[in-house]
Amino acid sequence: MFANLMLVNNKTEDAIRSYSQLLEKEPDNFNTLSQLIELLRRAGRIKQVAVFLERAESVCQRSSLSGLHFCKGLYAWHTGDPI
Repeated sequence: MFANLMLVNNKTEDAIRSYSQLLEKEPDNFNTLSQLIELLRRAGRIKQVAVFLERAESVCQRSSLSGLHFCKGLYAWHTGDPI
């Protein structure tokens, strides 16, 4: 919620930092990861997402594979690279 408030106040760097900290604690939080992907795309730093995707993939359980695939597809869409 704090990161969303930062976005509303146009504090992009603070929002990125907040999302990154959340994903360090819980790398398979795909709602946060998808928001971070969109935010980094707008900031022109989409290539930084690969690290977060690798972490999420390493801890992802079978029940949440759909969230992982969604985030990977979102990343591929914005980079223009097929998976």
